[in-house]
Amino acid sequence: MTKIDETILKRYADVIIKFALNDYKGINKGDKVYVRIPEAAREFLPFLQQSILESGGHMILEYIPDGILRDFFDIGSSEQLSYTPKKYVRSLISECDHVVRILSESDPKQLEGIDPKLIMLRQKNLGFFRSLMQQKENKGKLTWNISLF
Repeated sequence: MTKIDETILKRYADVIIKFALNDYKGINKGDKVYVRIPEAAREFLPFLQQSILESGGHMILEYIPDGILRDFFDIGSSEQLSYTPKKYVRSLISECDHVVRILSESDPKQLEGIDPKLIMLRQKNLGFFRSLMQQKENKGKLTWNISLF
């Protein structure tokens, strides 16, 4: 894997945190930023954290290890695949001011052979998170960004 120049990573993180969020004003001091990042984008994480800290914000981190999604579908029951921790999700959305999702895959074929119905079952549950996010966004109290790495 080719290592990306640190100057580029720093600038990219600054664009996401200090510009793209909060209606192109960047985050404010004291803002809480929920960052969801996969292991495949691990080298980018320190730069996101640096940008958040420089802006006076607080990072709430969800780090997704490689391979865990495949195991979830291979081993999990329908009940487990459809479970949503609603109290946790409500608390998370109420706590954060911004949501940053980084999309990156180390193995784009990791779900090959998984029944699409199972994937759709899991996606349906993610709708609860998105619904709460949208409600807060519509009130002008949340901004979000999805970026590729």
